[in-house]
Amino acid sequence: MNNLSNFRRRVLRDFLTTIASGWFVAGVVSTVFVHPGSIVDVIFNVIIGTVLAYLSLQMAFSLEEKNK
Repeated sequence: MNNLSNFRRRVLRDFLTTIASGWFVAGVVSTVFVHPGSIVDVIFNVIIGTVLAYLSLQMAFSLEEKNK
């Protein structure tokens, strides 16, 4: 990723931030508030949603650090 221009890094960073928001909403918010299933499904979806949101944000943060 070192060969990406600053513009492309910014676009990719914004995309990853949006993906992180999507994972959080899909995995955490909608699971708990919209249609709660069994407690095992809720816990599984909350954990997966949080982990995937965290990973997407970490990738976005690493792109931002390389941009500076």
